[in-house]
Amino acid sequence: MHVHVCRQCWGVDRSTGSSLSDALRATDIGHVVHDTDCMGACSRGCVVALTGWQRKTWVFGELRPEHARDVCDVVRRYAASPDGSLPDRPQPLRRIVFRLPVV
Repeated sequence: MHVHVCRQCWGVDRSTGSSLSDALRATDIGHVVHDTDCMGACSRGCVVALTGWQRKTWVFGELRPEHARDVCDVVRRYAASPDGSLPDRPQPLRRIVFRLPVV
């Protein structure tokens, strides 16, 4: 399973994707955080994607570095879910850019 953070994003409060990525690495996320070039959701920055084999793909937007703990909580739920379903997410991660079905 993978956590991707757009390092080029600028959030609504001018925080950067790199700042969010650093904040995630400072937590006990338990998975590698990949800095990614533009994910094409610039108007919804900062953007984080969760991907995994035989799991749904989620892309969340409008995140800030202070949401790092909420992101970590969702990453743990995603890792524990057999298909990547996330029925109950904290408020910051209800801002879905898109979700792809299991492939």
